[in-house]
Amino acid sequence: MVGEARDEVELMAHEQHGQAIGGEAAEQLEHRHLVADVEKGRRLVEHQRATALGERARQAHALPLTTGELAKRAEVDEGALHRVLRLLAGHGIFEETAPQTFGNSELSHYLRADVPGSLRAAFVFRGSSFFYSPFKEILYSVRTGLSAREKVHGMGGWEFLQRNPEEARIFDEAMTAMSEFVGPAVAAAYDFGAWGSLMDVGGGNGMLLATILRAHPKLRGVLADQPHVIERARDSS
Repeated sequence: MVGEARDEVELMAHEQHGQAIGGEAAEQLEHRHLVADVEKGRRLVEHQRATALGERARQAHALPLTTGELAKRAEVDEGALHRVLRLLAGHGIFEETAPQTFGNSELSHYLRADVPGSLRAAFVFRGSSFFYSPFKEILYSVRTGLSAREKVHGMGGWEFLQRNPEEARIFDEAMTAMSEFVGPAVAAAYDFGAWGSLMDVGGGNGMLLATILRAHPKLRGVLADQPHVIERARDSS
């Protein structure tokens, strides 16, 4: 529930920011909102496919391609891939330009890894073991009030990420993508420059803090997180 509320706040902030921009930039922002909305609505049924879909989009800059060609590149089942792509095309993500042939749409553009404003990392994260697996035990949480993630993984979320570097990398990339998504709107929505310093507690690799500092050059920023997270932040910077 907290995550859902945060998502709504982020989207509201972008809607307010969108009023201040126009033309092509506003249209691109709207497209990214649509991708994010579809991702949220489909998360319970499509999370396990998110990694593959994001990778297909990354590889598919030369689209349109047939599902046979895509399945061969991705080493997946052609029939299953075709059904997934048709589902997404029905929501405007990818276009079926000919029978069993798909091209990128304005929405699937943001599933690529090599474009500004990419949301691919968020999709990959939604299909990760860290994020998706606990949903299989959601009734356990509802019945007991205890953490489904601890039941599934045998430990808390932050400990799990510390012990699983690949999952931590996926998490960091997703948080970076979402911070890039909402950062300009957050920086514009509040007069952070009225303060002398700003601390981002649990700020990960500092992307959101950096965006705010760029918008308010006189502000001093402090990034606070667990030691291993700060170490990853130094490496990524």
